[in-house]
Amino acid sequence: MKKKIFNNKPNKNVILPIMGLVLIGIFYGCSTMETRDNKLYEVYQDKNQNEIRKIDGQVITKGINPFRNTNFDQEFNNTLIAVSPDNKYIFYMSESKEVGNNKNIISGEVSSKFYLMLYDVQEKNSTVLKSDIDLVTLSKWNKQGNIIAFLSGEKLYIYSIDKKRFMFQDETKGDFVTYFGWSPDGKRLYTEHANLVNNTIYYMDSKEKIESYSSNESKYYKGVLDREHYYVTTNEITKSTLNKVSTFIVDDKGNKIKKVYNGKFRDSYKTSALLVGENDFRLYYINNINDSYKATVIDKKCIYDAKFIYNGDFAYTIKNKVEEESKFTLILMDKNGKERKRYPVSGGKFSISPDGKKAQIAGENKEQIDFETSSVQFSTGAVDKQTQEIFKAIRGASEVVAEYMCSGVYDMDETKKYFSNNDALNQYALLDMEYIYKDKNDIVATIPSSEYDLKLQAANYKVIDNTNAYVEVLGVMKNSGGSIINVDVEVALTYNAKESKWYVTGLSTFNYAEEYQKVKKLCMDYLVKGKEGKMFMGIFKDKELSLVQIQFWDIAKPGLAANIYNGNYCKVYIKLKEKPKDTIYKIILHKDAKGNWELTDLKNERLSYLY
Repeated sequence: MKKKIFNNKPNKNVILPIMGLVLIGIFYGCSTMETRDNKLYEVYQDKNQNEIRKIDGQVITKGINPFRNTNFDQEFNNTLIAVSPDNKYIFYMSESKEVGNNKNIISGEVSSKFYLMLYDVQEKNSTVLKSDIDLVTLSKWNKQGNIIAFLSGEKLYIYSIDKKRFMFQDETKGDFVTYFGWSPDGKRLYTEHANLVNNTIYYMDSKEKIESYSSNESKYYKGVLDREHYYVTTNEITKSTLNKVSTFIVDDKGNKIKKVYNGKFRDSYKTSALLVGENDFRLYYINNINDSYKATVIDKKCIYDAKFIYNGDFAYTIKNKVEEESKFTLILMDKNGKERKRYPVSGGKFSISPDGKKAQIAGENKEQIDFETSSVQFSTGAVDKQTQEIFKAIRGASEVVAEYMCSGVYDMDETKKYFSNNDALNQYALLDMEYIYKDKNDIVATIPSSEYDLKLQAANYKVIDNTNAYVEVLGVMKNSGGSIINVDVEVALTYNAKESKWYVTGLSTFNYAEEYQKVKKLCMDYLVKGKEGKMFMGIFKDKELSLVQIQFWDIAKPGLAANIYNGNYCKVYIKLKEKPKDTIYKIILHKDAKGNWELTDLKNERLSYLY
């Protein structure tokens, strides 16, 4: 039975004791917009006057078809990425033997490795440009057709076809990019970061890279509508909100013509456009940009990728829940915004062939989808079934916590599917969850939201005797309300042979570590002295006490410790056996500068908290 434990109202930030979660706020800022009579105006203010200039003009255009028919598909069994405007060069991806980062991905995007190849049509030979990189999922030529930019994972590559070399190799190393676009003159490249719609600018002539905070430019070009009009995405300040990410149509001089809709530009086909909302939640489809304010919400989930295909239909990817075998789903929609087909796939990002008829998935199965025949080809590597089942249990447990944090709803039956207690190892993760729910009055979601996205990775893990596993989990959770939460914790799991299933039984317990044995020995001594009336003010004299669980915390975070070396506090559950009901207390210990553990506190309230 689901129970809702608070109203959907924002409240003050609080520290949750589970999963070591830390809340981070993200804000943007830019120029002032105003809506009057269903038209958009840009407002300028100075000492003498307020000037209001209408920018919601009309754009009557047929747009551009970005796809082109090629005859190269028969010559290549590999994935075509781009063809030069003069048809002299072909860029394609060839499979690499490297497996990418899939081994330790628990939840989120996976990748396979490829070679980026350049084929000279006249010379009929291929050159390896980059080896062992993620699939290129976005490529765009500049206006002159002599420079092409690629997006591989979150890595940007800029290649000069004239000089046959990559540009800005040092500058792009630390630049994490999620999208990009060229300026109308083809001399500037504008990038987008996951948290910054206006990120960096690369100047082709001066060979400079400029950060957005040091640039005077506010319009970041993202796409081409036609030869005279372009899409830009920027931050917009309005009276109703501090900031709003919006997409506009501008002319070739950068003058704003009209607002398309709120959200970030992702792709266009003739007069249609795709936008995603802030934090990548919600997919918006604009069928005809000649009409004002007519956007259709296609999906409210976190959108991993969205692109048009050859006939004006479009495809996008979302992440699946833990119960489903495939990690992602690619959904194909028609021009009217109606669903046509679903493809289970292994990755969230995908590329579209130059003719728009095929998709290549960036996941470990390397699925290739032919939209004309609706056929799917894929290759699956070696599968570690035990690791898959362990990671599946962690995903399920994490989703239980994420839903509770985002919506304020907890489901005890669902919790018991993934959490349990292990008496033999003094691990009590299910008891932890019960105390978290019990302390519900102190736990609220800062920005309640039912939609969230989890990305989790195993920093390291080990399995002991095929019955117990310990996984250091690192990752991030974000929701559609704008909250971003870091995940940093060690998870202990136990295999239930009767059910053939793994359960999460401990959070930062580190039972295998020497430090755990040191704390356990000290606590057992405390219990003996407590029963003798020599400790805890004599309240446990002649009473029966037992050790329940030792849990390590990192006060610097603050939260549960991800590894034993950062565990500088301990929360220890002890049980007082008495009638009519046993009572659980918590002992708090801290480590001093010399590495010795000292008793700090004893309480039987707020058990889910360190203090």
